[in-house]
Amino acid sequence: MEDVGVIILAGGKSSRMGEDKGLMSLFGKSMVSYVIDLAENLANEIIIVSDNSNYKQFGHQVVKDIYKEKGPLGGIFAGLSASENETNFVLSCDIPYMQVSLLKLLYESSAGYDVTIPQKDDRVHPLIGVYRKSCLERFQECLEKDQLKVLKAFASLNFNIVMADNFDEFIFKNLNSKSDIMPF
Repeated sequence: MEDVGVIILAGGKSSRMGEDKGLMSLFGKSMVSYVIDLAENLANEIIIVSDNSNYKQFGHQVVKDIYKEKGPLGGIFAGLSASENETNFVLSCDIPYMQVSLLKLLYESSAGYDVTIPQKDDRVHPLIGVYRKSCLERFQECLEKDQLKVLKAFASLNFNIVMADNFDEFIFKNLNSKSDIMPF
């Protein structure tokens, strides 16, 4: 995929984990490394959104939130603002089992939409998706009004939900607590 960026959200407080979860070890490497490895197969630009300068060790651009303490919506806005690409994958740093096949499906389904996200069973996953820079104005309005729910920010956008029931639930698993990263 040409002219596509990947924005990795790594700015969360990790309150349930107790430490920066993207930098935590999972089977011998940092959790974010799995997402970076995936991203390097997809994109010409990788941006990590985090206020933690330790993410610079991965050799990709690290940007800080423009709007501090605004959650994932603030991180998506910062990443889209920094990206040189009109089209970007947005991925959270805590989904190490994500697969390229789902991301390719989202990309192939994204033509003509501002946002394309997957739905597995009855749950949508707004932190896995294809976002275009056309979202920036709407997201900025929401951030300035402190309306921080990502799904509600889609209200006036042309967005697409792609059914992903044929994908294993495992790839959607985000690791939020230390018990989530213990060996099976």
